[in-house]
Amino acid sequence: MKFVMLICQGTTPLPGSDSWKALPEVEQKAIYADYASINKSPGVTPGLPLGLPSAARTVGHR
Repeated sequence: MKFVMLICQGTTPLPGSDSWKALPEVEQKAIYADYASINKSPGVTPGLPLGLPSAARTVGHR
């Protein structure tokens, strides 16, 4: 059985955004290192990014 891990970035800016570019390079590298450590965790298989929130679709069931 596989599960999907969704990460809520909170106030962390998205890479490529103006807010991201305003972060010091050391902070950008620290954020990337945190994500890389998740991908290296036993039992975790990294996958492709889902895309930007502006292109997201929500499916619901009532």
